[in-house]
Amino acid sequence: MSSQELSSSPIFPAGKALSSFRDGGYKNTANAIAEIIDNSIDADADKIKIFTLSDYVQYTNTRQLKVNTIGVLDNGGGMTLDVLSSCLGFGESAGDKTSKIGRFGVGLTQSSISQCKRIEVYSWQNGEKPNLAYLDIDEVQASGQQNLTPAKTSKIPKEILSHYGEAIEDSGTLVLWKNCDRIDISKSDALYRRMNKHLCRVFRHFLDDDDDLGNKRIIQFDSIDEGVISASKPLLANDPLYLLTPNNCPGYENESTNEAMNVLDQDGYFIDVEYEPGLTSRLHFLTSIAKPEIQSAGDQMTTGSKTAGSTAYGKHYGDNVGISFVRSGREIILNHKGYFDAKVTTQRWWGCEVRFDPVLDQFFGVTNNKQDLTDIEWLAPGDMTDVADDAREGNLKAKFRAEFQRELVRIIGDLRKAVDKRSSGVRTSKPRIKPIVEVIQDDIDPNESTHSANVAKSKDKDTLIQEKIDLILAEGNGTTEEDAKIIAEEQEDWVIDITLDAWGGSTFIDVKVIGKAATLVINIDHDFYKEFYKPIEEMNDKRPIKALQAVLLAYTRSEDLARNANPKELFDELRDDWGRYIRKMIRHAKN
Repeated sequence: MSSQELSSSPIFPAGKALSSFRDGGYKNTANAIAEIIDNSIDADADKIKIFTLSDYVQYTNTRQLKVNTIGVLDNGGGMTLDVLSSCLGFGESAGDKTSKIGRFGVGLTQSSISQCKRIEVYSWQNGEKPNLAYLDIDEVQASGQQNLTPAKTSKIPKEILSHYGEAIEDSGTLVLWKNCDRIDISKSDALYRRMNKHLCRVFRHFLDDDDDLGNKRIIQFDSIDEGVISASKPLLANDPLYLLTPNNCPGYENESTNEAMNVLDQDGYFIDVEYEPGLTSRLHFLTSIAKPEIQSAGDQMTTGSKTAGSTAYGKHYGDNVGISFVRSGREIILNHKGYFDAKVTTQRWWGCEVRFDPVLDQFFGVTNNKQDLTDIEWLAPGDMTDVADDAREGNLKAKFRAEFQRELVRIIGDLRKAVDKRSSGVRTSKPRIKPIVEVIQDDIDPNESTHSANVAKSKDKDTLIQEKIDLILAEGNGTTEEDAKIIAEEQEDWVIDITLDAWGGSTFIDVKVIGKAATLVINIDHDFYKEFYKPIEEMNDKRPIKALQAVLLAYTRSEDLARNANPKELFDELRDDWGRYIRKMIRHAKN
């Protein structure tokens, strides 16, 4: 079919409409360029070049390079002449929309005009000559144009061929943004840094060596300044779960720094969502926590610094706090969505990825620019009651909403427990600052008659040491068995100790005999721990947490002294009642 035989395709009433669409809600240039990459991936491209063209601009007192054009070149399947002719209209999307990254039919045009005034799209197939479709906002407004200009055969611009002639394969597409008047920043190197950070995370499953979720693509950014090209290295995966390799985590580019907490299709980590009567789609949760040595090194930073904040990898972790929602292998958003407090520094040590297919877009509330999810925020109990009522009446979206929140809350709770259990009361054979539990050993009279001393008398030395070793290893701080033995021997004569655990019920603390020590066990599932103890522990000023631990350890010693003359059940009931009243009364301290 020749270009003369093609009829014009309608667009929205132009002029003012296109000016309005320019404010389509793209947060930045990286989000806009991601839409173009989506199309390249959908076209099965495995080589994608992003590049900028810059020229010098004379200002009053200086002369600076300024980006005037941004391009994306791929080796995908290309477009036929008729598809190309309509590709810049709104609502145009070829192929099976339910299985593609790009589904809404607005991404190419809307993302482009959010950054520039003229879009040129060249596409070719099977070694044939390229065809060109374009949309020029100034031209539309000046002429009153209401329909798209039909695509026609056209040569790729010489300035592009001079740099990429050898990279152009038999089929492919070239998108050019010209007259870029709304990009984030006009300097190519700064623009690259901003785009790199975002794109490496959004497309991470297409950048790593594992083709489980997305086949690997080579995505590269080049800058062409006054005709001179500066080529970068291919983008590397930025994985909030820290499982993919290669990646761009400083110092750990070729290794995983987290441990997977589950595998795909593991019971408790998926939901089969009924999105239409009789039709289901499986949603997956994939989770991880930092390896003990990674978290431990970060948690033992010097007083006054943020957790791991003074390390390059720690800052990298800090920039990746959130739940990653991944649709067809492409991240939509990384955000806490109200499910946890992202300001708490220990949240960086766990990762959670939610994977879903486009058929669930309406359930998640995927925006048409694929930058956000509008229907997935955490709901307070009162609001969730209304959702549950709708679910019982057969509303499929409400049913999903209730089940999703219930499962995600449980999964995040398990991850936080695992991290919190490691991060508090870190033991080391060479601590930077002696913890309060070590300092107070000298304040205790070892000759006093205690329950723990009587229990210890019935055990041999090897058993007492082994109990301490087991405790240290259970705390999960990355300590080896050899180091745990050294620490246990150093602490062999401790008569009081402190550790963490998690259990249901109202009890805030327990007291157990481990080795020779009456050991204070703090329940990290208790409201007091979550609302007060943990935040106090994370303060730069360590005096408040030392004082709080001293009070709790004083109780522990008192119980140990009194246990010889009183039954165990008395103290169990006392601690249970105490924990229950703490839970009731601290409500008044939250306001």
